Amino acid sequence: MAKGAQLETFNNAKNREYAQIHLTHSGETGLVVFELFSDVVPKTCANFMSLCEGYRKTPESEVMSYEGSEVHRIVPGMFLQAGRIQNFKQSSIYDGEFADESFHVKHTEIGLLGMCKRSGIKHTNESQFYITMGAPLTFLDSQNVVFGRVIFGMEVLR
Repeated sequence: MAKGAQLETFNNAKNREYAQIHLTHSGETGLVVFELFSDVVPKTCANFMSLCEGYRKTPESEVMSYEGSEVHRIVPGMFLQAGRIQNFKQSSIYDGEFADESFHVKHTEIGLLGMCKRSGIKHTNESQFYITMGAPLTFLDSQNVVFGRVIFGMEVLR
């Protein structure tokens, strides 16, 4: 997670949290930083943040994390999808799928962070997420939860 002085650059008055991921492609690694809409969808943000940091249900359990996961789907001009966690029966911090919290934020801009779900079925959020690479994507409105936005690193995603 982005911490300390690095976060001061992105601080705002909404008391939101920030997460970061490192993406590697062709031997080059780049940083992407997200502002999480934790004031709107706290449960969804907590899941994402925990998986970015590495989550253990108990001190003895294996770490569940985005580390090593791949961008496994790219739809040019629309979105890229990532966050598939291998080797876990259920890949959320909530012991499986969790409910859609809010559809308040619409898919109006590039760089939005949203939750994927199983074949568009409501309340099946786990670990997979997408980042919009085109906009607007109105067909996703009221279907998928937007829970953050890229504030640094769009060039890495492109």
